[in-house]
Amino acid sequence: MLNTIRAIFKEGKIQLLEEIELPEGTEMLVTPLLDEADFWVKTSHPTLDKVWDNTEDKVYAVVPDVEIQPPIKIGSPRLTHPEQFIHFVKEVVEEPEDASLR
Repeated sequence: MLNTIRAIFKEGKIQLLEEIELPEGTEMLVTPLLDEADFWVKTSHPTLDKVWDNTEDKVYAVVPDVEIQPPIKIGSPRLTHPEQFIHFVKEVVEEPEDASLR
């Protein structure tokens, strides 16, 4: 059985922060938490990947009878000859409030 017990390193010894009964000679693994925040991020990331990145959950990302349209890409004009920019005029056209798709 694997248990995690918090401890601190003090005066050259590992001091447990909680009481626990262990048989004499019990082998332990010690993981120093030098940068505790970084440790928890690195430790939890693989676990979260396993939980969120699995094929069983992919069915929840699909809505039946709904066709997904690819996103529309609108490019910005590029001039072959940048010195021709003076020939471009910006025109703002305001649509009435009841404007609809054509």
